[in-house]
Amino acid sequence: MSEEDLDRLLEKLRERRGLDFHDYRRSFIRRHVENRMFSLGLQGEDCRKYEELIAKSPVELDILFDKLTINVTEFFRDPDVWEYLAEHIFNPLLSKAREPAFIWSAGCAAGEEPYTIAIIIHEMLRLMNDKPTVRIVASDVDPISLARAKAGRYGEASLKNVSERRLKIFFSRHEGYVQVVPEIASMVQFVEHSYLDPPPGRRIHVITCRNSMIYLTKGAREKALHNFHKALVPGGTLVLGASEVLIGDSHQGMFETMHSQSSVFKNLAG
Repeated sequence: MSEEDLDRLLEKLRERRGLDFHDYRRSFIRRHVENRMFSLGLQGEDCRKYEELIAKSPVELDILFDKLTINVTEFFRDPDVWEYLAEHIFNPLLSKAREPAFIWSAGCAAGEEPYTIAIIIHEMLRLMNDKPTVRIVASDVDPISLARAKAGRYGEASLKNVSERRLKIFFSRHEGYVQVVPEIASMVQFVEHSYLDPPPGRRIHVITCRNSMIYLTKGAREKALHNFHKALVPGGTLVLGASEVLIGDSHQGMFETMHSQSSVFKNLAG
């Protein structure tokens, strides 16, 4: 597949879904496009064959988009991480809050992560007499993923780490899907936004951006981290994915490691 072939595909994706993939590593994009072609029996074929298929069935671009953006997640993904955040980050934040607590889930995909945060925060607030104001903002560049997130409907596969107690309290069961209850849904504000652009607010206390930046170019990762650094309050918390630990360690002037196993970093003043 030539660079020209790849550029044509990326332009088609941009026109259909609005995301410019030039901030993604080319090797990553090429591998996933070729894997998709292989799955369709087009291995070794000219990319024009794949473009002909797309012309006949444009929904193929949506399938490819999901492959490239890795829109696969689940509630309470990596339970140990959420246990650490609940005990060491969220609980102290709410207990000592002198201003509204601001949490940003960046690159939220279909919403499982910000709703997980909302469930944890809701459980904590129920036990507090003096309840602080908490604002949870979730962002993604893909409007289709955001529409799914706002709908709050999920299949059983995304709930494997959710306890039966939480299932009964925070979800309602329907034929073929479960629905996030309104009390939790109302806690999250979804916005269309790229974390490569200026942040959706200042004085943010916690930013989660897990398993997303590893697919970006070095320059794009640098830009994202600078945006997070500027948006967070001094001492605020950045939570990355497990495979992104080196990203934080390589920016000692902006962040320091709080818990390497959970990829949790403290924002340094600057």
